[in-house]
Amino acid sequence: DRFWRKTRSRNLRFHCRGVDANRNWKVKWCDEGASMHPCDDTYCGPFPESEPEVKAVANFLRKHRKHIRAYLSFHAYAQMLLYPYSYKYATIPNFNCVESAAYKAVKALRSVYGVRYRYGPASRTL
Repeated sequence: DRFWRKTRSRNLRFHCRGVDANRNWKVKWCDEGASMHPCDDTYCGPFPESEPEVKAVANFLRKHRKHIRAYLSFHAYAQMLLYPYSYKYATIPNFNCVESAAYKAVKALRSVYGVRYRYGPASRTL
């Protein structure tokens, strides 16, 4: 399913699979746009970082935070390049740099694949 957006974890009470990994992080866990129902595409999980995929990445980022310059997360759900913030409408400190990089990336993707990508802060683009 090209538009599958959840992990593949099992839920013993429901016949639905998975958790929306984007909404499983500790930051603003299960906040606006997330669902508490396991069958919804935006299900945030039973608790923050309940998914092994999210927990592993979160632990890695915390352990190496002094050395990480950027973190990219690729999703197959839609043709969009999104960047912070998704939980508020504020502008990130390095907005101009990120905006320029996003523009160049979607331009390159279009030149190679002919596919138009939307880009921008997740809070406004979505």
